[in-house]
Amino acid sequence: MVGVTAARQSGSYHFHVITSAAVIALLFVALVNQPFINAVKIWLGNEIYNHCLLVIPAAVFLIWERRKLFIELPFRTTWLAVPVIASQILLYTLGTAADIQLFQHIALFSLIPTLLWFFIGNAISSKLKFPLLFFVFAVPVGEELIPFLQEITADLSVILLKWSGIPIFRSGLFIQIPQGSFLIAEACSGVSFLIASVVLGSLYAYMFLQRMTYRLFFCALSLVFPIIANAFRVYGIIMIGYRSDMEHAVGADHLIYGWFFFAFVLVCLFVLGEVVKRYEKNRHGQKNTDVNVLRREADTEVESLSYTPSISAMGMVVVLFSLALLQDYRMQNVVVSNEVDSDIIIEFEKADVTSRVPWNPIFEGADKKVKHQYIDQNQISFSLFYALYAHGEGEVVSSLNRLYDQANWTLVSREPFVLDEFKVIKEFAASSIGTQKLLYYWYLVDREIVTTRREVKLRQAISKLKGKKSSTGIVAVAIDKESQIQSNNLSSLFEPSLLHVINSSSELFNPN
Repeated sequence: MVGVTAARQSGSYHFHVITSAAVIALLFVALVNQPFINAVKIWLGNEIYNHCLLVIPAAVFLIWERRKLFIELPFRTTWLAVPVIASQILLYTLGTAADIQLFQHIALFSLIPTLLWFFIGNAISSKLKFPLLFFVFAVPVGEELIPFLQEITADLSVILLKWSGIPIFRSGLFIQIPQGSFLIAEACSGVSFLIASVVLGSLYAYMFLQRMTYRLFFCALSLVFPIIANAFRVYGIIMIGYRSDMEHAVGADHLIYGWFFFAFVLVCLFVLGEVVKRYEKNRHGQKNTDVNVLRREADTEVESLSYTPSISAMGMVVVLFSLALLQDYRMQNVVVSNEVDSDIIIEFEKADVTSRVPWNPIFEGADKKVKHQYIDQNQISFSLFYALYAHGEGEVVSSLNRLYDQANWTLVSREPFVLDEFKVIKEFAASSIGTQKLLYYWYLVDREIVTTRREVKLRQAISKLKGKKSSTGIVAVAIDKESQIQSNNLSSLFEPSLLHVINSSSELFNPN
């Protein structure tokens, strides 16, 4: 009778566990399906994050490779994961409120391993630390490193060129030699190369190295090595241009050389990994990872075996996901605070000025996008662009939105610019053929001018949590420096016209 009662209790327990797990899985999918779709779009649309497409399959493979652990070690739901899940759901809610995709993606791809940890317990999770943490590499982040990497690449390549005795002149990100000039563009920063190297280096360290010291050393090597290698790549391109009188290493040659060099450096990195692997083996021998040893280690860990805590923990997680879904639904049905008004009314003559390199801002999902060209009273021609988001179908601050196509333009400098009581952003951008463009831009949040992306997101979050939807937009003014009659003191001459545009832009939204 006792045996029958125990069996029934065990069967009831497993039924509750399986049911709770299924409910949690469905709630998780319902909560994060749209952020996951957005993440896939970023993976496919931005070459910097193409490697993310392989992260989840690789993580699943690494877990499957150690599937014997699931047979030999016990499944024991752990309460330790519940506070972590709660904090990740909170981060997701904040990301949804502020339309910060980075927060949503961090929460999404960290919730996957945390939920697995919650279900399988400490014993198995402690043996799957890397495969679980590897999911986080799916977060599309790292583009913010581009300006920093551009500077480092320029610094190192200039040092190498000076050591080679080549006469150079550097101005910001421009490197000039007697035969021509080179721009360390965003594509030359090596950020995609760096991120892919770190991901592959971490994977190699886990699969082929066994001691933590050697793994950390190789991960650090996979971080530093591509930065130095990219500087040598730029140095090599400039050297080829110098020796060939600019006949090679430009245009298509430039790109082909870069891809071949990328493949060569990866091979070098794995060769270094093999050296580290052999050194570790000769010095320390083979580490014992037999499953029986792992099972004995797991038996020494303190874990709750009681019936109630496991079901209570699952119930708590169900409640957390349900509350997050409820809040997510509420924020998707907020009241729009403004409507899009007519065009900016400015007192300048419209013009039709052609640019040697086209300037086409990219802002997806905007309710309204407008681009016009004008000539002011000082005969300064400029382009005016604005994109407005008033109905919540897109976000003005997004990694997918850009003021210029990176294939044609690259950032040279950025600084805040104060004009009367207004503060905007001033940028210089350089094209692939060396022309320069002066840019002024600012954001609009409910008819107020905002300059930082952080403040835009903060205001959006506060409004959404209050049950309202902020209307947002961006206004940009662009001037081709080379095409101006008044080339000296261009910025100061244009200030009255810029002030007129800034004042007019605040009327783009009408309050409901």
